[in-house]
Amino acid sequence: MPRAMQVRIAEQAKALMEEDLSKPQTIASLANALCVSETTLKEAFRATFGCPVYTWYRRFRIESAAKMLLEEGCPVGVAASRVGYANPSKFSAAFAAVMGSSPRVWVAARRDLR
Repeated sequence: MPRAMQVRIAEQAKALMEEDLSKPQTIASLANALCVSETTLKEAFRATFGCPVYTWYRRFRIESAAKMLLEEGCPVGVAASRVGYANPSKFSAAFAAVMGSSPRVWVAARRDLR
């Protein structure tokens, strides 16, 4: 597949994932929306952004939630819901995996630095 086509597919997938975080995307739904196979999507995304689709998407969602927690003062459950996590405990586990600590500990540490 030509490099330009890979970049186009990856950029379109990224745009779809950034569109509405409250409605999580799957690789299948993204591939369907872009009229490509799941394999094509995964290969194009990794070649363009250097990581798997899900890894990028989870980091993007968690970093978006972190901004909400710190800048807007959102409660953890609200931020979780706004980035597509129905279960706050699953959100907290994903947050800790990406950011290195639970949401509450992470926010408290950053507020202490201000």
